[in-house]
Amino acid sequence: AMSAGAIPVLFNAGGLAEIVRPGQDGYLYSSVDELVSITRSIVEMSEDQRKLLREAAISRAQEFSRQRFATELLAHIHDIMSEQNVSL
Repeated sequence: AMSAGAIPVLFNAGGLAEIVRPGQDGYLYSSVDELVSITRSIVEMSEDQRKLLREAAISRAQEFSRQRFATELLAHIHDIMSEQNVSL
């Protein structure tokens, strides 16, 4: 959803808390009252503010893309192989 520009409002638990940076690219809540408050604040903010949040969510989602994962994995494998003097 973040990669499509949705502003994430996620329960503050598990891996979700590691992905969303509250106030920068989404929000985390721990209670129903917080969820209501956050939702209200998003509805009441300017379209420009929502646009910035959506753009930040898209950017943050790219940090978890398959392409980035593959690129970083291959770089680590290359480093390990180089340390072992194994050519690719």
